[in-house]
Amino acid sequence: MNIIDALGENFDYFQFKYFGLKDMATNFDVNLIIEKSKIILDYFDKDISNISTIDDFIDCLFIEKYSKFSEVVSFLNDDYKAPFSELVKFFIEKKNTIKPVSYIRFINERYKDILKLENFSLHDELFDMSFKYSGGCEVVIKHLIEENFHMILDNLEKIQKVLFSKKEFIDLILQKKHFENIKHYRLNEYFELIKFCIDKKIETVAVEELIKLIVLYGQNTLNLINEDNAIQYKHIFIQITEFLKEIKHKKATEFEAQIEYLSNLMDEYLKKHGHSFSYKIPYDEMIKPFENPLIHWQTKMFMLTHIKNKDTGS
Repeated sequence: MNIIDALGENFDYFQFKYFGLKDMATNFDVNLIIEKSKIILDYFDKDISNISTIDDFIDCLFIEKYSKFSEVVSFLNDDYKAPFSELVKFFIEKKNTIKPVSYIRFINERYKDILKLENFSLHDELFDMSFKYSGGCEVVIKHLIEENFHMILDNLEKIQKVLFSKKEFIDLILQKKHFENIKHYRLNEYFELIKFCIDKKIETVAVEELIKLIVLYGQNTLNLINEDNAIQYKHIFIQITEFLKEIKHKKATEFEAQIEYLSNLMDEYLKKHGHSFSYKIPYDEMIKPFENPLIHWQTKMFMLTHIKNKDTGS
């Protein structure tokens, strides 16, 4: 059992991220801990310093989240300021009993199990914790680079300092397999990674090899394009062309000269075969959570803007 179970509501869509003062989710969080304060205080009347199970991990993440709510107090109605302030003080005191070594030990032991879980975006919390305590989580970071490269691309800006601090990490990042795995759907994000390496003069030989791979992919894509598939491949070719222009590559001009040709191909295709595209919206599945009487109305509003699709991650 964990604190989410103890709260006794349908919190399938609960997240441990604090979204800040201006976010609608913060209002939901404030109401939650005020309404459920007795349950929360009773539940946490115990030692939480030792993290040995996923339930323990969830409890500690809950404490971590609400220990950040001090800035919220001054924005509350006067009636709620004092009791809410006491709650936040309680969360901070509990948080201070959890030592980094507890997180590090648990993450290293159970990271593969956590990454398999769908609920509460625990894999995101694991990711953030691993980079926060990077000195003790190198094995986990290596696994994330190898097996969850999309998460690296998603968080590139905030993890750059750690990511490029060790040659072992850099060697894993610059493996050709990552480009091959993401080239059909994450090109622009991958190009940001390569541009960063170029700017910082990181592993220039390896980066040059990857650029050759990118140029080859562009050339092969161009060779594939005909009137029937121009719509499918043109955007890939344009992305590659724009990247080569940004890094001032000698092939950029040659590639750019082909854009008009591709546009003409698309125009010809549309003239001959133009038709509309449609797909069925999974309406029943989309409204199911909103018809569930067990889910609080504020949770439903939160779901509209803060929940990722489990299949696509978007």
